[in-house]
Amino acid sequence: TGHRDRVRAGEPPQPRRDDAVTAAQKLASRETAQGQLEAQEALDDPLVLAGRRLTGEAFLGEVTEVEMAYSDSKRPSPRPLVTVLTDDLPHLGHRTKVFRSLDGKPQSAEFVRADPTAADDGPGALVLRLLDRMGRGKDPAPGSVPEKGDLVVWTLFEHDQRGGPKLPDPEETPWTHGGPPGAEAAADAPAPAPDPVTEDDFL
Repeated sequence: TGHRDRVRAGEPPQPRRDDAVTAAQKLASRETAQGQLEAQEALDDPLVLAGRRLTGEAFLGEVTEVEMAYSDSKRPSPRPLVTVLTDDLPHLGHRTKVFRSLDGKPQSAEFVRADPTAADDGPGALVLRLLDRMGRGKDPAPGSVPEKGDLVVWTLFEHDQRGGPKLPDPEETPWTHGGPPGAEAAADAPAPAPDPVTEDDFL
């Protein structure tokens, strides 16, 4: 564990109570790890993925059409439109981002529209615009765009969790969170003795 590694490295014992910034950093790292674990479980375990599909957080679809398109920037980049036929009912809104696994890395797309030509009682046709991981050239790199007939899993959750906003230094936190203006007085007060190191710290 992280605590065991810190003890073995000779770092000072963990205080009884973390300051606001340290506590927020620990919480953020644990939430990030939890999100990564849940995303990876869905990608690795078909039963977990089925649950996410039922809740509208993912969908499985067959690619029925790929139309090449480009961005409107000065240096146009490929932005192919991929039509996917699916029996699932994902919670998609205008420009909602979706993700698929491409060589172990997430490739993102955005929802453009639902195909109105699809039958009301049959599978739904969704049009997605690919956004990245297609190389730097004018034409997409080989294998970076799904082909007609491919079965692709798309998720509405990110596969790699992003870090949160940068936290301030402890001395810049407001007094409501343990920072100034009472920081100097708190620093002059005798610090409580840390818990003694025991054999349990090295398990």
